[in-house]
Amino acid sequence: MGFVLPRSPLPWLHIAEVVAEEAVQRGFSRIGITGTTWLVDSEVYPEKLSGCGLEYLRPTAEERDDIGRIIMEELVRSRFTPEAVRISSG
Repeated sequence: MGFVLPRSPLPWLHIAEVVAEEAVQRGFSRIGITGTTWLVDSEVYPEKLSGCGLEYLRPTAEERDDIGRIIMEELVRSRFTPEAVRISSG
């Protein structure tokens, strides 16, 4: 993004920046990161959250595997199994 943004004729939104700004505005101090394995393992959210003084938590490796499987094998295909609903509701 650092190479594209300065040359873009249109404004850009970085979702992690928007989330971090909203969290600060709402008075949150710590955020849970969830999503695909690639997103959770990346520094996309931690970089922006830390930059705004926010702490963050990531799911455990086992939780990441479950979340990634649910997203890619079920939600993407509009399948909602009882097991996935149970896992996601804690």
